[in-house]
Amino acid sequence: MTVAHYCFRADGTLAEINSDLDNFTYNLIARREWVFDTKGRVLGFTEHFLDLETAKPKKPDPEFVDVDVETPRYLRVTDLPFASLLQKTATRP
Repeated sequence: MTVAHYCFRADGTLAEINSDLDNFTYNLIARREWVFDTKGRVLGFTEHFLDLETAKPKKPDPEFVDVDVETPRYLRVTDLPFASLLQKTATRP
């Protein structure tokens, strides 16, 4: 199971994605982080493997095959599948 958190800038462009892939077969979490510039280019990428139960660093089993489906990259808030539900609320006096 993959859970991704997206961070957008005030101008609506993608700034960062943090993703955790929980693999119950090998009892580990593949934690990934991407940092993007305003044009959607990757500025940085990190990956760490953690024990699923303790969240302590763990070396993947030699038999571990990373089958992570590509985490979707929504480059703008308006690209999100539920973007129509996101509307500015009227400011209150």
